[in-house]
Amino acid sequence: MITSVPIISLLLVLFFVAAIVIAFVRKVNVGIVGLAFAIILAALTGLKFNNIVSAFPASVVITIFSVTLFFGYFAENGTIEYMANAIMHRFCKNSKLIPYAFFLMAMLLAAVGGCDMVVFSAAVTFPIGKAAGMKAHQTGCTTMLGSMLGSFLPWSLHGSTAKSIIETMNDGYWAESANTIAWGTWLSALALYLIIVTVCYFAFKSYKLADVEMKKPEPATPVQKKSLVIILIAFCFIVIVPILKNVIGGAFLGTVSKFCGVAPVCLIGALVNTILKIGNEKDVMKKRIPWNTITMLFGMGMLLGLGSVLGVNDYLGELAQQLPASAVVLFFVLLAGGMSLFSSSLSVVYPTLLPLAGALAMTGAVNPVAVMAGVVIGSATTAMSPLSTAGGLLLSGCPDSIAEGNEIFNKMLMMAVLCMAALAVAALLGMFGLWGLIRV
Repeated sequence: MITSVPIISLLLVLFFVAAIVIAFVRKVNVGIVGLAFAIILAALTGLKFNNIVSAFPASVVITIFSVTLFFGYFAENGTIEYMANAIMHRFCKNSKLIPYAFFLMAMLLAAVGGCDMVVFSAAVTFPIGKAAGMKAHQTGCTTMLGSMLGSFLPWSLHGSTAKSIIETMNDGYWAESANTIAWGTWLSALALYLIIVTVCYFAFKSYKLADVEMKKPEPATPVQKKSLVIILIAFCFIVIVPILKNVIGGAFLGTVSKFCGVAPVCLIGALVNTILKIGNEKDVMKKRIPWNTITMLFGMGMLLGLGSVLGVNDYLGELAQQLPASAVVLFFVLLAGGMSLFSSSLSVVYPTLLPLAGALAMTGAVNPVAVMAGVVIGSATTAMSPLSTAGGLLLSGCPDSIAEGNEIFNKMLMMAVLCMAALAVAALLGMFGLWGLIRV
């Protein structure tokens, strides 16, 4: 039985890398490989199978399931497509604003459906971008940044997943601060992404874009109108009720707010969708729930979760403390960004790095909001790489006539690397956490 933490740490890293390589070469779900390695590691260190299961919080999977189930109805009944067309129709005749319209539209769609909605965004932005004279990789980068920003919101896919991990990691140390960290991450991303989009705007001379003729969208159907009302009501429960509880107080609001988390509201909302026949439940369950992502998440999550059980996270956290305080956020941004070029943020990077960042932040050496925002933003931003999950989804929405063979593949990979370089500069300037204005 192996008891040395340094040796266990080395084994965990080797198993982690081996799982990704095997999954990539054999074209299998990395979660299945990760779970198998978790069992092997547990056997080598004298743990039981129950220790593997308990190493990963079920709340993370429930959150992803509930969010994608609830918003999946709106993708199936055309509400997401209606929103995209309605937004773009308002901007097409003002060509100078088209890049910002792409960014805004992608953000709003992802806010109500997660980063997977980038497929819908891409289907609209690539043809309009080409007609206006935008470079395909500028369109792709702007669309992806907007989509990720929307997904960072605490009720959307990336934001809710990261928040769920933060609430349970480090023995629940950050549970009370998770909401502040989530909003701090979103505000940091908003500032950073607007700067990147604006730099691209002038670098690609988007102020010279041509106007685009776009057919006026069809009016919303009765089902789509109901969908928009349901989305608004869910937003009020998730965002407005907790604010009222803090401002007004009282026993009633206090009780209600306990059930206004993302998962409870989305699960009840999914039931409402079913009762009101907002969409076909079977189609939503089959097409809109990311079962592959969920499998990747809990499989790799159990493997990486053993790091906490076996003391690896504490050991690596102690090693990270040797970094200069000014380099900590930069380190996590580059590490998260580099990992995400080839792997999934949700299932690999977040479960791996957020607990390490949290352990380091517990020492008080770095602003917790800054370092955890560095992990989330650094990881999700470079996910525009075609080799990553989100980047693949983006390119799946790009018509062949615009993709021009491998050109957009190569240039989107280049844009991912350039964005990571921009984030590195931002980390050195202290922009994560907005120069310490947001902290816990």
